[in-house]
Amino acid sequence: MRKFPLLCSLIILALPTAGQQVTRDYPRLLWDEDFNQSSEKWPLTYNADNFFVIQNGNFELLRSNQKTGTFVFSREERNFNFFEARTRIVFNEGPAKMPVAGLVLQAQPDGSGALVVEINNKGQYRVRRVRSEQSIYLTGNGEHEGWMKPKKVLNRTDNIITVKTYEKVYDVYLNGQYVSTFTELEFSSGKMGFYIGPGTRISTDYLQVRGDDNFTIAGGGGSEIQEENLTFQQIIVKLKETINKKDRRIAELEAEVRRLGSARGGMGIDTVSARRAQELERLNADLIREIERLRMETSSQQAKIQELEYFRNQIREGETGDILINLTNVNLRLKQQVDKLETLRKVLETENADLRNEKLLLQQENERMRAQLSNHETEMRYLRQRLAEKDSLLMTCMNRKSSIPQTDPADQRQGNRNQEPAKEAPGNNTPAGISADEIRRLQEQERQLQSENNQRGKISDKPEKPEKPKRKGGIPPPIIID
Repeated sequence: MRKFPLLCSLIILALPTAGQQVTRDYPRLLWDEDFNQSSEKWPLTYNADNFFVIQNGNFELLRSNQKTGTFVFSREERNFNFFEARTRIVFNEGPAKMPVAGLVLQAQPDGSGALVVEINNKGQYRVRRVRSEQSIYLTGNGEHEGWMKPKKVLNRTDNIITVKTYEKVYDVYLNGQYVSTFTELEFSSGKMGFYIGPGTRISTDYLQVRGDDNFTIAGGGGSEIQEENLTFQQIIVKLKETINKKDRRIAELEAEVRRLGSARGGMGIDTVSARRAQELERLNADLIREIERLRMETSSQQAKIQELEYFRNQIREGETGDILINLTNVNLRLKQQVDKLETLRKVLETENADLRNEKLLLQQENERMRAQLSNHETEMRYLRQRLAEKDSLLMTCMNRKSSIPQTDPADQRQGNRNQEPAKEAPGNNTPAGISADEIRRLQEQERQLQSENNQRGKISDKPEKPEKPKRKGGIPPPIIID
């Protein structure tokens, strides 16, 4: 796959240069059409718009339609990329006041575009790029519809058109004299034929195409690496052409500055001229900076071209197999590493899911333990409150017991024998107002308190959970002592 198809399609620009750019020789004859036995190779048409016929070694073409021109191609599928094409065009009398005809190059099979080198009977020529019935003039800077008139080059009737191309640079020759160079980066190859203008009648007796052994018919030689190399070459040519154009513009501006400077020395200079001079100086400085940027970009492109040249030389020296094997091995290793990483990713995702589940279980267990701890704390507070209440009750009983006098057992037995207890006199040891039943009840409460006090130290770490009172806040009700 090409690395820079978008770049090639965007950079479409043609600029005339000072001299020939294509110095490559094409010794091999690829196509020699003499129109002697070509009745089946070229379309023969007889209708209201066109009259095409081959006779006496000439291809006669008449375009009767005076509004639009037409293209004529051979029925043979011949596509060329680097070549030297040559043909003769002779203008004959026809309905057009200014007949136009030319050589068609790099015509795309789908009709998306082509290059046309045209001439007329007024000694003018032009080059245009045709795409979707729209024309872009590659000569004349768009002025006068691209027509240019070299001095003493073209004749009114009989002319020879020659085009040499290499690395998407085209040199145009008319009657053996060099006239122009242009570049076209989008079309790398295409068909070849003729263009007949509105109301034009011409004849041609040959069409020759020459090439070399390395770059002949499109698809027969070269490689994608070479095409990318050619793309860089064309970018450099484009940059050089832009630099040349900027240099010419700088020269013009410098001349203008000098003229304004000389005028400033006189007494007739005005403010407008001075302001214009300052603007030109600023523009000159901007152009100089742009030239430096373009030169740096050119150096970078040349470095890339050297890298591609090195890679191309390796391929030409027969190392293509080793390179392909190495690239295949590298690709296989990278694929294995990707598979291992994908497996590791799945394992880690599984472990991560397990850890998330374990974390959730631990959080639930933590909440349960917190609830148990809260219940235990509530029970401890409840037990402390009961102990405090029993301690208070025990102290009360002890105080009341100490205030009761002791009774002689002999007297008690005597009283039992008599079955009539004597009335307690004010001088007896029993306090007044406390009966024997009350004393027995207090003694029984004392024994119970002592028993509970003994059992208080034997409470286990997990005491039996007491019945919780049904009150808000979990606080047990206070104990009421009779």
